[in-house]
Amino acid sequence: MKWHNLYGRLLSYQRLYEAWRKVKANQGAGGVDGVNLSAFEEHLEDNLQSLLNALRAKTYKPLPVLRRYIPKRNGKQRPLELPSIRDKVVQQAVVDILQPLYETEFHPASVGFRPDKGAFNAFGRIIHMMEQGYVWVYDADIKGYFDAIDHRILRRILKRKIADRSILNLIWQWLKAGVVENGVRSFSRAGSPQGG
Repeated sequence: MKWHNLYGRLLSYQRLYEAWRKVKANQGAGGVDGVNLSAFEEHLEDNLQSLLNALRAKTYKPLPVLRRYIPKRNGKQRPLELPSIRDKVVQQAVVDILQPLYETEFHPASVGFRPDKGAFNAFGRIIHMMEQGYVWVYDADIKGYFDAIDHRILRRILKRKIADRSILNLIWQWLKAGVVENGVRSFSRAGSPQGG
């Protein structure tokens, strides 16, 4: 089954407002436009209405993400890409539309980056399996996964379920918006920004 008419769900002031509330609660930093949460909130109604108008007219264009680095426990640094607050609001609104649909597709044992799941659920599953007599636990991590996502493959995977071209185009625009690091904008054929 494919999902149709998703973009129309995005075209609601209330949807954008709810997305804003989640973005604000996350307390993330702003992006390349220099607008932080406080500045966005100062003109919240105008900002959300402007986003809604751009989405309705299909003139919305995301800004490139701003790359910053955060320290890791091992002393190395991990890149973090920061979308603008306006882009975070639209991204969150799209997540709010797609996430419940994809939740029905995911394996029950998959707990990463899912609502009401996480390490606690993983530990519970491990304990349950140990009670069943299993004695080995495998922990795996794909190094550099988000940096290596092939855009064409991701698009093909999304098209398997999403029939709405407007939503697919939004996702594509976010992937292709580019990254600004030290004032220089670059583009990539692979990878997904971590931070939005």
